[in-house]
Amino acid sequence: MITGRQRTEQLLIIEMLVSVTIDGADPLRAETKAAAACLSAAVTETIAGLPFDAATKLYGRRDRLFARFVRPHQRPGMRVATFGLAVFHLLKGLTESGTLSVVDGSAVSAALDLILPGLEPAASDPVTFARARKIAFEILDALQGEGLFPGATIRSPDDA
Repeated sequence: MITGRQRTEQLLIIEMLVSVTIDGADPLRAETKAAAACLSAAVTETIAGLPFDAATKLYGRRDRLFARFVRPHQRPGMRVATFGLAVFHLLKGLTESGTLSVVDGSAVSAALDLILPGLEPAASDPVTFARARKIAFEILDALQGEGLFPGATIRSPDDA
């Protein structure tokens, strides 16, 4: 059974992906609409079976954590692709450490299939890639300070 902490973690990751999609893509493109629909379905999957009050509390916690620990890394003038790559690095670290699983065929998996190709050009820029990795490391470190994503690791940006 999924715990409240795990639901909060999932909702945070989904919210990060929503932010990348909304801030970085043309809302009229079919791929953007499809990614948004997938992410909406992922939220529904995450809160399925919860009473309204419990879901509302989870949304509130997600929003507070996002505002405190994620939003500051989305600086004015920053390329959306940099934050998108940071989310990619975070997801990679979470999945590689077994903290989070992205199930093939899930709504999150479908959204990633639509989002990740848009980040490929930025991923080829070593400066953007390194900056995004540093942001992912900082976000994970801050969230772990709040008791989230225990055991997850991302290689330090200083590691070779």
